Amino acid sequence: MTYSTYYILKKEIKEYIKKREYSLALNSISAFVWGLMNSDFAGGNVIGSRKLDELCESIGLSFFNRYFTDVLINKKDFSSSNKVLIICTGLYKYGGTSLVIDDLARAHKNMSCSILATNTFNDMTEDDKKIRFENSSYEIKLCESDEPADKMFWLINEILDIKPARILLLNYNQDSVVISSAASFVGLTDVFFYHHADYNLCLGVHLAGAKHLDPHNIGFFNCRENEGLQKNAYFPLCVRDQFSIADISLANVDENLTTCSSASFHKFANFYLYPYSELIVDRLIARPGSHIHIGKIPISNYEDIIKKIVGNNIDPDRFKLVEWVPNLWKAFIEYKVDLFISSFPHSSGRTSIEAMGAGLPVLFHDGYLTRFHVGKDIVYPDVLSWKTPEDFRKIIANVSREQLESQSKLSREFYLNNYALNDDQLRDELDRIAVDQSSLIPPPLLPHRPDNLDRLIHYTHLSHLNAINQSNATAHSFMQTRSWRFTHLFRLIIEKFRKFGRKLSF
Repeated sequence: MTYSTYYILKKEIKEYIKKREYSLALNSISAFVWGLMNSDFAGGNVIGSRKLDELCESIGLSFFNRYFTDVLINKKDFSSSNKVLIICTGLYKYGGTSLVIDDLARAHKNMSCSILATNTFNDMTEDDKKIRFENSSYEIKLCESDEPADKMFWLINEILDIKPARILLLNYNQDSVVISSAASFVGLTDVFFYHHADYNLCLGVHLAGAKHLDPHNIGFFNCRENEGLQKNAYFPLCVRDQFSIADISLANVDENLTTCSSASFHKFANFYLYPYSELIVDRLIARPGSHIHIGKIPISNYEDIIKKIVGNNIDPDRFKLVEWVPNLWKAFIEYKVDLFISSFPHSSGRTSIEAMGAGLPVLFHDGYLTRFHVGKDIVYPDVLSWKTPEDFRKIIANVSREQLESQSKLSREFYLNNYALNDDQLRDELDRIAVDQSSLIPPPLLPHRPDNLDRLIHYTHLSHLNAINQSNATAHSFMQTRSWRFTHLFRLIIEKFRKFGRKLSF
């Protein structure tokens, strides 16, 4: 009997390495992580695995020793370099990862910066590559090969050619290419693992010898206490101060409250007991005014929202969809937003920080899932928050101009005290982290008391839905077989005989 699929994976990886089938080895780890990420329990509960990172390291070191044994490496060439290298899975138009990469590059303005994207999902476009960096001087390269082993060969070659004094890793959860490739350079140069893929299992959390950066207090305390990383460093997710502040005092909030939400839509669309599409209808019923959604919404989800709005006799023009903006902070000001409604069930860290920077009052969902889902710890302690739809409706209906003005001040002040570090301050902190002398202390975590009954109901519903989906998948598979067709034909014959009152004998 096999008690853990990990040991099957480990055996497979050893065989693949022995046969030099590196693409199969890399794909196996990626598929394993992807499968676990999609389990009901994983989100917010399983963050990293030293065992999986060891497998990546074994692949990378074997590959390096196989194909780069003749390369002469001088550690001084790296340490004396004036180059910084950022390695990521992809650069995308939507989401905050590209913005974080730009922030990290700006923090090294006195160094030559290169950005390499493995394009592990093979879905990047030239538009994705340019949209966030069109006015930058960074060297940006995208791997054009589809094969994982070719990607690793390309990435290692690029690192050897650049010889950076500092490498920052911003891989997505299942990107085995980045972690396997980086394993050979830990010790040659400063390697930082930036833990941005934070609320699910991610490769690289335990990469041996790398400096581990957590961009928020939730991740920092979780990695310190639950993952056993005693040298992880708090490196706050910062947004440049743009000095444009919402003026709540001029808003006619009593008659025309303007609310806004923004995040990649998967943060709204995952299964949850309190769906976004329902709560937005509640928001429009509870108070006059409009709700602005900044971010792309899949057409089926958008149609569902509009159908619910119209079905409640609400003017659909009160729901405004803005698919993309080049500057979210400025968009908050331009659209005269009075209240920012944070995404749920998954909160969005950088978006919430931009909202606080703009001085917006924030309405947060104090959800029944994990701290990583809720994300409330990253905002000001007295933030407006709701647990149930009843709470949500009451806050929308009753929040006053005076409350919004007070919340606006708290929001802006918290941003200034925690997330407004400039480029030089970020660079200085990275220098300190490189020599294990980090100086920044994360804000303390807030009390987290989830509704455990809702949580139990949530997972019960999920189990039921998964069982139905599995049953449907099994039935569909069976219906494609010859045995099903013969069985179905046999049943039709029996029904025919029964219809005419005949008996079958065998």
